[in-house]
Amino acid sequence: MILKQIGEKSFTSLNNELHSFDGYYKNVILNNNNLIIPYINLGISNHEINPSQDLYFLNFAYLIFEKVNFLTVYINKKRLFIINRHHSDEIHNCGGAYLDYEKAVFNDMEICSEKSYLQTLKMSEISNKMWLPVDTPKYKINMNQNEVEQFYNYTFLPDHISALIL
Repeated sequence: MILKQIGEKSFTSLNNELHSFDGYYKNVILNNNNLIIPYINLGISNHEINPSQDLYFLNFAYLIFEKVNFLTVYINKKRLFIINRHHSDEIHNCGGAYLDYEKAVFNDMEICSEKSYLQTLKMSEISNKMWLPVDTPKYKINMNQNEVEQFYNYTFLPDHISALIL
C-alpha cells in the first residue's frame, strides 16, 4: 500500500535511518570521485520521510556520495579497495542485491565521503510493502519494468546530480 508520494528532494540525514539490505541497485556510477547508487526498495525509518520506527520502502531513490575518499566493496567473499585515500570516522554501509550480473549478487560497501545524501525523485513513493523490480523465489515483480529500466539508466536523474558526473 502506497502511503505517500515524496517528490524530488535531497535529505542529508543518512546514518542509521536507511536500510539497504532488501534494496536492489545496479549501474552504479563513480566519476570525479562522486558516487551515485540508484536504489529500489530502500528501507527507511526514524527519518523525516518516515518518522515511525516501522520500516517502510522507497520505490526510487539515489544515494549520493560527493568527494569519496574511501570505498570498499565486499563481493564474492572478497574485500576490494576501490578508493583508499582517507578513512574518516563516519562510514556509510550500503549493500543489497546488486543486479548488474545475470543473477543478483548480495554485497556490501563501506563509503566515506565529504558529503552524502539521499535524493528522491518526482515519482518517489513510500510504502509499507516491498517494491520488487525482479522476480524472487517467493514473490513476483510488482513494478513497471519500463520505469525500472529508465530509472537504472538515469533517465530521471535531477540536473544537479548529473552535474556531479559530467
